[in-house]
Amino acid sequence: MKRMIAFVFVIVLLISLVSIDNDSELKFSMAESGVLVTSKALEDKECFCSGNEYYSSFEGDELINLLEDINQYENVKGVNLYFSNDVPLNYFQSQIDYLESETIENVGLLLGYCKDYNDFVWTEGKKINVQLAKIENGWVLGFPMILTGF
Repeated sequence: MKRMIAFVFVIVLLISLVSIDNDSELKFSMAESGVLVTSKALEDKECFCSGNEYYSSFEGDELINLLEDINQYENVKGVNLYFSNDVPLNYFQSQIDYLESETIENVGLLLGYCKDYNDFVWTEGKKINVQLAKIENGWVLGFPMILTGF
């Protein structure tokens, strides 16, 4: 009987491990637009090149597809999402594990960690992979940091 219980326990554990979703789905459906920053130009997508970085803009269905599976793109350096002023701060707080304040170039930034984005940097002993800034016409959210300026 003990062997049977142990066997069932192992099977349940294996099933739960297999069912873990390893996708990097960014769940920020209120984003109005986004910019994907890569180290190589995307095929079939218009982009702007600055130095060794390529900036591709996304809106509508393209943005939804980008957010659903960021891993479909190669050579990703970061993602910036843009939100209107109508989006409240608690919308971001509900999806980011923690937010800490910092000021860079006279802009108040909130730094945090979002488990849905795989890349991160260590800052003062904490994983950081999100920067959030309040800008004149809304919010900009950058993974792992804001790469397009404010």
